Amino acid sequence: MRRASVQVHRARLDDVEVTEVDGLPVTTLERTAADLARILTPDRGLVVVDAALRQGADPVLLAEIVEMQGRMTGAPRARAIVALGDPLAESAGESRSRWFMHEFNLPVPVLQFWVVDSQGNRIGRADFAWPDLGVLGEFDGWVKYGRLLKPGQQLSDVLRDERFREQRMRTQGWWVHRWTDPGLRVPAVWSKELEQALRSGRPR
Repeated sequence: MRRASVQVHRARLDDVEVTEVDGLPVTTLERTAADLARILTPDRGLVVVDAALRQGADPVLLAEIVEMQGRMTGAPRARAIVALGDPLAESAGESRSRWFMHEFNLPVPVLQFWVVDSQGNRIGRADFAWPDLGVLGEFDGWVKYGRLLKPGQQLSDVLRDERFREQRMRTQGWWVHRWTDPGLRVPAVWSKELEQALRSGRPR
């Protein structure tokens, strides 16, 4: 049901799917994520599911809820999204990237991968990694750079540090592929560019 700028969805709730926040009854984190996974586009549904898992949602309960939704509108899609959920995805851009990797049958990456030097010292962490292909993937967003800001730092300092970190990872033999949110607006083109980058690496 739609009312001006409000869209209302109705569905049965079990008592265990309701909690209280600031004295108001609301759906639990798991039920909310399951419902949004049904009605949002798949890439944005995965954003919600990943965020819910980061915030402590029970993955088993979440999977049970989408399973119980049976043949409700969007339920099959929600099950596919929940199966991909991962609390290691740290941003909406990373989650959306992961969905498009899945949609275009690209290799599954390792998330939040630490690169080490020949002495075993950590020199940088990548959003995505395909170790067998020698490729690292980095989603660049302003939120990410803002998160990296330290007291007294300017954005230019963070960008400089990022370039230095990338260069150090490249010296260890990794191919680094970067993308931003605008690139995800045309997923088919973005996926081809990533596929080409994956062919450019050197197996490790």
